[in-house]
Amino acid sequence: MYYDAKACGDRIRNQIKIMGYTQEEFAERVHISLGHLKYILSGNRRFSLDILVEIACILDVSIDYLLLGQDRKQGEVRNKLLNVIGELSSIAKEL
Repeated sequence: MYYDAKACGDRIRNQIKIMGYTQEEFAERVHISLGHLKYILSGNRRFSLDILVEIACILDVSIDYLLLGQDRKQGEVRNKLLNVIGELSSIAKEL
């Protein structure tokens, strides 16, 4: 598993759309120029950890998701749901 700057930019671009921001609005919220954002989205420019954290917070996604396409929160939620299903199955057997 390796960092792919282009894929990271694509994930950011998709999440910007999902959240309903224009690229101009989003760049303003992150406190970067529109040009810098476009370089990030294209995968042609690296960005600082501070900008990464800001982007993740504004888009309400994990840094794991932005960098690697994996969402740790989603895995944790899935495990919790499986545990609840297991507990409910045990209770149903007792009825």
